[in-house]
Amino acid sequence: MLKLSKTHEKIVQLRQVGTFVITGEKQSGKTSVGTLRMLYLLEHACRTGERVLYVCNNEAEKEKVSTLFNEQYSLQNMSLFDEEFKGEAVIKSIDALIEEAANKADVHLNLEVCDTVPETVILAMIPQVKKAYPKVKWLNTNHIGFIHQEMRWINACGYATFEAYANATRKGAIMKLPKRGSGRKAIWMIKELVATELRRQGLMSKDQVQIDTLGYLKEDTLRECYKHIIIDDAENLTKVQLECIHALKIQGHGEVLFLMDKTKKLDTLAWLGSGNRFKTIGYQMTGRVKHLASSKKKVERKKKVEVQQTPLEIFMQEMSSDKQVLKAYEEKASKEKASVERLLLEDSKKSKVLEYVETYQYINKVTGVEITFQRDTSAGETYIDEVKQEEVDVLPIYSDIAAGMPIELVDEVSGQFELPSDLLHHKKNTYILHVQGDSMIGANISDGDYVVIQSGNVNNHEIAAVYYNGATTLKRIVQEDEHILLVSENPKYDPIVIEEGDFRVMGKLIGVIKPL
Repeated sequence: MLKLSKTHEKIVQLRQVGTFVITGEKQSGKTSVGTLRMLYLLEHACRTGERVLYVCNNEAEKEKVSTLFNEQYSLQNMSLFDEEFKGEAVIKSIDALIEEAANKADVHLNLEVCDTVPETVILAMIPQVKKAYPKVKWLNTNHIGFIHQEMRWINACGYATFEAYANATRKGAIMKLPKRGSGRKAIWMIKELVATELRRQGLMSKDQVQIDTLGYLKEDTLRECYKHIIIDDAENLTKVQLECIHALKIQGHGEVLFLMDKTKKLDTLAWLGSGNRFKTIGYQMTGRVKHLASSKKKVERKKKVEVQQTPLEIFMQEMSSDKQVLKAYEEKASKEKASVERLLLEDSKKSKVLEYVETYQYINKVTGVEITFQRDTSAGETYIDEVKQEEVDVLPIYSDIAAGMPIELVDEVSGQFELPSDLLHHKKNTYILHVQGDSMIGANISDGDYVVIQSGNVNNHEIAAVYYNGATTLKRIVQEDEHILLVSENPKYDPIVIEEGDFRVMGKLIGVIKPL
């Protein structure tokens, strides 16, 4: 018999509770508890013919659970079972479970199922999509890994329409794609073109099989169902897989038990493991979580130090965590006689995945309102709260302005900046300067920020960009009886006294743009 702690035994012998979650690290006994819970349900909560389903991540795990179940089943005192209350145990891997339903519904449509979409098919679609979305910079062969992963994420979530994908909150992506933006439109177009081409070649992706199977399970009223379901390593499953399991449950009766390890680094295709809530797949779990402590005793407890990953490490980890993407890299590495690591490294350098979406905070210095917005530089689009801004104002950026000692002004445009029109009340005679120095930190203006300046009059005690004896600076203007003071918002800088010389106000501060 398995040796269980009192906590384990208490969970195994809980009365039927509907739905609940057991979390724990490796070696905390989750699978053992799940297996014995299955036996308990068979003995105490099943009538003849009713079934308990135990879902595993793969065939190897299925074999382990089956062996453990059979060992424990043979040790039970079978006299405890009343003939009227005999259930049936079913232990399956998630792929086998869905494939069984897919075969019954014939969702394959005589097409050959491919585990992963051939890279050549995706590459062939990119030029056509590039014509439709020429501003999307990552639409090229260097980003094939990202494109493939995003297509798989869409399928894993079961998004059947562009509207569903366009409005979805995307977690864990190696490249941020704003909602309803050109980037998402381009990905969706590639996805549809690839699906059409696969059908033309007599193929169907495994992801599409699972999506179509889910549709069948939701509609088929004669499908085989289970009274109780136990899902091991539930944190690894996709939304489509979890919804397929949900569709196999007899509604209103029995229980669903989720076994989860929240400490593992997971594939971003996983739904619950990526932090999504149970209610998104039809379960109410408030107050229904129990945690198991690890049974492995550590001789030494070392303080954990959080290590900041570099963009390269994040990229390589994301790419290598997906088995199908990794398989594609392995095949490519074999053809080119190169290592998988080198190919991942090359793709990460080419992709520059963290550079396309920039986030800023705009502080309106007239009204005090603060708004966060994003610029998708790959598509030339601007967003506020993930809503694309159709109206933007393009302001020129001139040379740096000092928030410290005055610096020489170069009267040349060094670039431009797109701001949502709603953030500016007056675009006329408005421009942007880049801040150097820390003299205005008390006014929440830091080194590296951008300031929006509007030409015109400045009132006493307002912050302005000023020109004095050949140099420019950003300061608060204080008018006194005999002279003007240029006052910093940092005590380490003394006021600049204007008594004579070439002095003029270039414009007053109306906004600050802070990179986040």
